[in-house]
Amino acid sequence: VSLVDPEFEPTPSQTRSIQTICRMVDGIPLAIEIAAALYPGQSIPKIERMVTQSVLELKSRRTGSASLNTVLGWGYDTLKKAEQTVLQAVSVFPIRFNLAEAEAVCGSHKRVDEILTRLVAASMIQQDGDDYRWLVPMREFALKRLRQAGQEEAVYDLATHLALDEVESLYERGV
Repeated sequence: VSLVDPEFEPTPSQTRSIQTICRMVDGIPLAIEIAAALYPGQSIPKIERMVTQSVLELKSRRTGSASLNTVLGWGYDTLKKAEQTVLQAVSVFPIRFNLAEAEAVCGSHKRVDEILTRLVAASMIQQDGDDYRWLVPMREFALKRLRQAGQEEAVYDLATHLALDEVESLYERGV
């Protein structure tokens, strides 16, 4: 909240809601960021209710606490199908990637730029100038989902062709 409004002073009620949110996601900073990104413009008590409901539903489906993997799954499950597919595809890039690279591995998806913007807003990836970069746990989670979808080989083939084209271009320019 302080990033959006540096003068924000929570009321005692808001402080209790913030503490509940932090407890529900085991104090995991990325989870707290995802929770805030998922519900922009909502009141803190409403975010608390939504996070509590979501985490309790996840716990009932998957035994255990709100581990990092559970929280990443929760954030991932809130994405639209196209956003999930793009997130999976760009997971072949280990650290950072740009829009052109993302478009190269996303196949037939249109508006990859808009989807990446939504993924940044949802705290699934981070934007660094013209590049995008991963938080390691999110990338590992997305890569696991790519494997589960049976698309890993196809997407890595696209990434390999992209790399070969880049090498060929460098060779042709005498670099």
